[in-house]
Amino acid sequence: MLSAVLIVGCLVLHLTHLALQTAFQVELLPATSRTGGIYGSTYTIRVNSFRRNDMLKGFLQHFATCPNVEAIHVVWSDQENKPPSMADWALPLTSDQLEKVQFEEQPTDSLNNRFRVLLPVPTPAVLSLDDDLVIPCGTLDFAFSVWQAAPHSLVGFTPRLITWDAGTSATAAEGETEGNEGGSGSLRGSYRYQSSFKYVWWHGRYNLILTKCCFLHREFLSLYFSSLSSATLDYIDQKRNCEDIAMQFVVSNHTGCAPPVWVQAKVTDHGQTSGISQGQDHANERSACVGRLVKEFGHLPLTTTAHKAVDARGKWLW
Repeated sequence: MLSAVLIVGCLVLHLTHLALQTAFQVELLPATSRTGGIYGSTYTIRVNSFRRNDMLKGFLQHFATCPNVEAIHVVWSDQENKPPSMADWALPLTSDQLEKVQFEEQPTDSLNNRFRVLLPVPTPAVLSLDDDLVIPCGTLDFAFSVWQAAPHSLVGFTPRLITWDAGTSATAAEGETEGNEGGSGSLRGSYRYQSSFKYVWWHGRYNLILTKCCFLHREFLSLYFSSLSSATLDYIDQKRNCEDIAMQFVVSNHTGCAPPVWVQAKVTDHGQTSGISQGQDHANERSACVGRLVKEFGHLPLTTTAHKAVDARGKWLW
């Protein structure tokens, strides 16, 4: 009996949907111009990959088929092994799709290589990705359209929250800051990087977009190196951590605290349970890095925001 009611209910909803589609059917204007405006209609992917060729194969096989991807630059930081031959891999891609892929051979194994450009970037828009992510092409195109409306922000799928912990001991970690949230005053405390998305979900706030999965302007790639001291760049390499937080600091500081933009969408992350980002030690290191960056910039340039971009075409309630 219950199953019959559910079937009837689903049928009614479906028929209602069809009726509404007919009632509100109109000839929509194009979402964007044919040329994509001043930022073009395509974007360049920069993907970090290190000795995970099987994962990289799947990555390239998927993203090379996305029609609005102009180029895919594989950041290759493995000096002991040469980049693979695409011909040897025999991926089921067309010649045009294969031509999108270029390997950018870095002279050192550095986490900062994610932003160190050796190949010309053909588009203003850059999509920074990790090799363990899978995102539908249509979802990327929607996020790209959001970035076109906010080209001076980091626009991506993985928001995080940095908070202030006033109760931290004066002998706390490297991220300790004296004063009220880094300013002058008598309070002591430290910044805390909240590594779990649950803090974003619970508070409805974020001030950081991770560069494992985000759009940014190509100008920010060189700005990263001109804005950070050599000591901080070395610190990032030594810790094997924090380059994504540093990029958000660089962008926010350069733009006068322009907030990041979160695009809510389904992202498959194969490294979510096994990557280096798991564990309290990792979170503590990132909190310490936040404190170091605040000292370097002289203030916290991040803007906490509640904005969220949602593709309304696939939702009734939004």
